Amino acid sequence: MARLCLILLFINGLRIHAALQTQSAKQNEPTFAFDVINSDRMVVSWQREGIWTDETRYFLTIRESANPEVDWCHSTSYICFTHSCVMDTKDFCPQMEPCTSYSLMLLGGVVQSEWHYKQTAPADYGGLNVEVVLQTLHVSWAWPEIPPQHQACLIDFLATVTSVGRNETVHVPRKIFSEENPVNNVSMTFNYDLGTCDTGGGVVRIQATGGDGYSEGEVRGFTFDAEGLPPVLVMDPLDVGTDNITVTWHLHEKCPLIDTFKLYAIDEANEIMNGPIFSTLYSHTYNNLFPNTTYNVCVQPLGAFGEAIPAGDNVCQTVTTLP
Repeated sequence: MARLCLILLFINGLRIHAALQTQSAKQNEPTFAFDVINSDRMVVSWQREGIWTDETRYFLTIRESANPEVDWCHSTSYICFTHSCVMDTKDFCPQMEPCTSYSLMLLGGVVQSEWHYKQTAPADYGGLNVEVVLQTLHVSWAWPEIPPQHQACLIDFLATVTSVGRNETVHVPRKIFSEENPVNNVSMTFNYDLGTCDTGGGVVRIQATGGDGYSEGEVRGFTFDAEGLPPVLVMDPLDVGTDNITVTWHLHEKCPLIDTFKLYAIDEANEIMNGPIFSTLYSHTYNNLFPNTTYNVCVQPLGAFGEAIPAGDNVCQTVTTLP
């Protein structure tokens, strides 16, 4: 009986040892990740570590899942000396087909990764239009006549509105109209309420999601003058000395993307003093000014697009330094 117990313990020990070896080998297996999966391309990345630590030459092989025995594309040699490496299929392969499944394998030296199976996103949709009416952004787009198989994996749409002061992405559900013609030639609409943070304008991006990613998307710009809304920036009363002026300000509403402000002070000769100045703070002191001199001090908020599309108008005050 004791002999049998020893045999069983020995067998279990072998099993545990084999399992640990398998787990250790699994952890050391080379692998890669998918950074981007669009309608017509994929971007993969990996780390030069483990068994690939000293490897600098890589090849990526792609096969269509519908024809798994034939290489659809085989990359030329890719050289990477940094710790993190990135490859974009568009740099060495034809455009991938939307809503199509592919298998990918990365070879580093003589050691290959496992095959990864991914599906491209649906095709991009056209006819994107934007219009601002009062304080509402109206967005519409049409589904063009494209092959049904390029739409088959469509899940919904991503509508991303990036204004000067904020960035927001919402899901817009797809519409299913019939089995015969589920999506073709149908327009979609999406409305977005604009506010103080959107003063100046921004861009709209519509992307189709599905498969294992999302389409590149279409982009349109819009402008918004925010008429009738409070100003984005409020300047506090200036603190004036003989040779200095301290200006402080605050935002009427918290706008996540407004983090830089442009300041300038103009003297009686219409010369800009020490500027313009760009600040990420909410106060600034002008020193070494002239006594008993009038200055026009202005602050302008800058958002996601910098000076290209300011996040609001200049807010100015005119003061005279003390004698």
